[in-house]
Order: sequence, then structure tokens, then C-alpha cells
Amino acid sequence: MSNPLLKPNDPRFSRPPLTDGEGKNRFGDPGQETAPTDAPTQPSGDHYSATVVASEQPYQPRYETTAPSRGVLLLVLAVVGIGGAGLGMTSLSGLAAAGWIFPLCATVVSMSAWLLARSDLRAMRHGGRDEAGRPLTLVAMWLGIAGLAACVGSVGAMIWLGLSLLPGLMS
Repeated sequence: MSNPLLKPNDPRFSRPPLTDGEGKNRFGDPGQETAPTDAPTQPSGDHYSATVVASEQPYQPRYETTAPSRGVLLLVLAVVGIGGAGLGMTSLSGLAAAGWIFPLCATVVSMSAWLLARSDLRAMRHGGRDEAGRPLTLVAMWLGIAGLAACVGSVGAMIWLGLSLLPGLMS
């Protein structure tokens, strides 16, 4: 509900004009003349003088990339994750006695590569990261997903083999 005492175009609530009746800037120095409104003014040494804007365009912000690309780091993390899954698979085949530790550690590394690459791609889309590393970041994301799946599969196979061997040992 509006105030019934206020009327449209009430002079008490309108902004006062910047120019006086003669067209001079009320806040400028005495003797300073303003430029015509059809031509833009050149910047002068006086930083506090009023300038005339030729066109009324809204402010367009320009974003600068603040964070560099981490594509190489993410690619290294993803490859380490796949390597850990590979060591876990060789442990299953009996070629090496790597055990559980490599695939478990590689699960954390692969998941980190995947999630960091996903957040970096989102930041690149919004302009927060450098676009030059997009191909490496995409490869790192997919290798991280593949490494995570391989690590989970390796650990799952180790658990399945461990549980299937137990009943044979007990009898």
C-alpha cells in the first residue's frame, strides 16, 4: 500500500539537476566551460572535472583470468591413478606382490584428478581459469574416471578372491 500523501513526480523526491539555468556545471570550477554534449571530451589533467559521455552504454565488465591452468598436474594425477590400478591388477595375476595398498591409494588420487578436473572445466566455462589447458584437463578428467573405475574394480576383485578363498581354507 502506497502513501496517499505522495504524488507522482513529487519534486521533493527527484534528483536536482547537475547544471544550472545557464547550462554550466554547478560543481565545476568557476570559469570552467563544459564541452558540448554531442562530442566526447578528451581526458585532461584535471581528474575531478565532469566529463561528458557521448553514448549511454551500460558498464561492461572485463574479466581477467586469475588462475592458470592445472592441466599438466591433473594429467599426472590421473596417470598415477591408472598406474596404481595397474599394479593392483598385476598383484591379482600373481606377477607382483603389490597387495592392497597401491589400488587403495590410487583410488584417492584418481578421484582427486576427476573432481579437480571437473571443477577446473567449470571455472574455464565461467572465465575463472585459463582456457589454454582445456584439452589436457578434459583428458585428465576422463583418465581419472577410468582410473577410479579400474581401482574400484581391482579392489573389488581382491575382496572377491579373498572371500572365495576363505571357505576353501576353512575346510
